[in-house]
Amino acid sequence: MTLKIKNGWVEGVRRVKTNKMGGDMVPKGIVLHYTAGWTTQGDVATLSTSDRKASVQFVLGRDGELIQIIPCDRVAWHAGPSKYKGFTGLNNSFIGVEICNAGWVKKLSNGNYLDQYSQEIKPDGRFVGNDRTTFSPPGGWHHMYHPRLAKGTYAWEPYYPAQLDKLDELVAALLKAYPTIKHIVTHEEIDTRGWKTDTGPMLNMRRYTKLLEDRSADVAEEVTPEKAPEKAPEKAPEKAPEKAPEKAPEKAPEKAPEKAPSSYVSRVWLRLRETPNGNIKDAQVEPGMALQAKQVDGNWALVYGTDDDGQEVTGWIRAEHLRKDT
Repeated sequence: MTLKIKNGWVEGVRRVKTNKMGGDMVPKGIVLHYTAGWTTQGDVATLSTSDRKASVQFVLGRDGELIQIIPCDRVAWHAGPSKYKGFTGLNNSFIGVEICNAGWVKKLSNGNYLDQYSQEIKPDGRFVGNDRTTFSPPGGWHHMYHPRLAKGTYAWEPYYPAQLDKLDELVAALLKAYPTIKHIVTHEEIDTRGWKTDTGPMLNMRRYTKLLEDRSADVAEEVTPEKAPEKAPEKAPEKAPEKAPEKAPEKAPEKAPEKAPSSYVSRVWLRLRETPNGNIKDAQVEPGMALQAKQVDGNWALVYGTDDDGQEVTGWIRAEHLRKDT
């Protein structure tokens, strides 16, 4: 699905009214946040109708639902005290996108977790003292420390496939509608108070900053087809009668079908497994890591790739955590 923006609004998505907004603005960038909340309904209410002085242009649910609260060309209150590459008070020039995600929960000595609102949660996702459950169990989230947090072990909620797909579409639509947008950043990058951690380690920002680079390269990509016809017609007729009729038909069908679907990018940060749904290995993949699929078995894929240290890693991963590398 391709999102379209008209008069500051994304067409075909749910809109929620609010009075919590400022004046007109020309978008110069995008700030990505996590909500630190547990439900789309609660997050939308906080950012639209609550007494809290916080609002945003977009909220993105865990199921991929996109909700717009404020037009793209009006000021929302999402960035707080902020500074980035000559900009101060980024509310006045940056569009905010709040992704429904708990961010971190801190592991307790009893094995349970404590969220940012001091609510205790069991590893299987059940809240202590009520019948609520998390979207996915925190016991299976990636555990790592963050330098802006107190000492301890923290589990970070992943971003889900439906969210990532919709975020891709939204960012692409914003870049197309507003050529003035030159920056895509996280709240942590712009925060001048030194305590914001969103969007956390589970979102691969490179995939979104690359969209900015791709937009700049669009003109160059359109020129290359003009050069190809100059060389291809000259070389192809010379070699075709000698080799192509015998070898090309034999090799092309063997390789092309294997390579096209085998290149992927990891959506999340997690450990690989020895077999489908088997024991967890020490090897892990990071968000945005390039992977090749050797084999697919139902919902599982056997992948391999090279980590930041230049070491090859291989193992099984659920196919839902992979995205085709286009």
